[in-house]
Amino acid sequence: MSASTPEPERSESTRERAERALVWLLHELGDSAPEIVLLGGLVPGILTSGQDPPAPQHLGTTDVDVLLMTQIAMTPESGSKAIEDALKSLGFADVEDGWRWRGPVDGVQVKIEFLCDIDKVKAGEIVHPQDCAELTAMNLRGTRYVAMDFMNHEIHGVNADGRSVTVSIRAAALPGYLLAKACALRDRALAKDYYDFAYVLIHNAAGGPIQAAELLLDGPLKAELPSLHSVLLEVRERYHKTSDFGPKCFAEESQKVDPGLDASRASADAVVAVTSFMDAIGL
Repeated sequence: MSASTPEPERSESTRERAERALVWLLHELGDSAPEIVLLGGLVPGILTSGQDPPAPQHLGTTDVDVLLMTQIAMTPESGSKAIEDALKSLGFADVEDGWRWRGPVDGVQVKIEFLCDIDKVKAGEIVHPQDCAELTAMNLRGTRYVAMDFMNHEIHGVNADGRSVTVSIRAAALPGYLLAKACALRDRALAKDYYDFAYVLIHNAAGGPIQAAELLLDGPLKAELPSLHSVLLEVRERYHKTSDFGPKCFAEESQKVDPGLDASRASADAVVAVTSFMDAIGL
């Protein structure tokens, strides 16, 4: 499977395989795991979990996104070689400049991507941890926010040998996830970005968009808001009315999970959620 091979549609089964790949990697790393943070499509399920009644099912993901924390990626003894060794041990191979790897999980190729956010490196450039021969990280603006705001999360699963295990990972916390996703909306603007941003605002376990704003204003990322003013304004404008691209993407992606969902109501929910969040942070 080459790097240019079309990705499968996101689904619960692709999410389960991606989570299994993460469990395998973390278990293989064991106590040698360097400082990494989980971001991307596995995070919405974490941020919306533990509610009664449960949040509506998230569409899922097809891959695993991992941030190599900035202070780690640029040092001679970053610990990143342990990741490289673990990937190779699990049968994963570099398929794109060292930052994108693929390996077999239940007979299906699953992708793991490695990212970083370093000021003195241009956006989109490849960063080479000094202790690695192959593993690199893509320098992606906005991912730094999850390194500034994360939580510890346990995953129960099975390792590559089929034994039940529990692993721990730093995962993006709600404010860090939202700011990183806002940057993705500005720079990449894929349908899944519009969907994920609204989904997490509406269904997060903190209670909704107002509560998400309160966590942001009470946490370590409040000081970052002035520098993100134009980014957040642009995101807000993309959810201004139900016919805008953001709400339409949210409704269309939501219907992939629930084909009977009322698209007009879903798009309206996205407008209200994003507007409420932006108002609450004082935008």
